[in-house]
Amino acid sequence: MKKRLSEIGVRKAYGAYRYQILMQFMTENFVLALIGGFIGFILSCCTLYIFKTWLLAGDTALRAAQNFDISIFLFLRPSIFGCIFLVCILFNMLSVFIPAFQATKKDIIYALKGE
Repeated sequence: MKKRLSEIGVRKAYGAYRYQILMQFMTENFVLALIGGFIGFILSCCTLYIFKTWLLAGDTALRAAQNFDISIFLFLRPSIFGCIFLVCILFNMLSVFIPAFQATKKDIIYALKGE
């Protein structure tokens, strides 16, 4: 947030409200969190699919069946995914809201100086 403090100062100098600045940071962070979560989910599914015989080889029945299929529903349990997603979004929003709120409370002069 310190790197963007001068941007906050300029926006405040041009008349932006605290709410507008906070919403900009919250929206940017939310979009980045969604993109990162989606990429992470896709990469983890691909990794598990590619290395399924190595990762799941502990079971003797699975060792016997070298070519087994993994369903997407093995990865995606809607209730668990929803709860984890909501907790991650909550912590992500708090990690942005608190520093952004403190940064928008500063006077325009201090914000422009980056202090």
